[in-house]
Amino acid sequence: MEDGAVGPLRYGDVQVVVAQGAVPVVALGTVGGMLHPRGGARVAAIGPALLGVLLRVMPALGQVAA
Repeated sequence: MEDGAVGPLRYGDVQVVVAQGAVPVVALGTVGGMLHPRGGARVAAIGPALLGVLLRVMPALGQVAA
């Protein structure tokens, strides 16, 4: 009988690594890079773009596992 419960995530470990590892590193790197006297504008553009990519990767990994 189907109860609608989702089974174990296939890429659950990858989601944890992305959420606990990559996102904080990118966020702190963005803030640190923006405060650096050289290249701050470039980092200010690239950092949020990478965070946006990670924002799309997390649900995509969840959809692949379902």
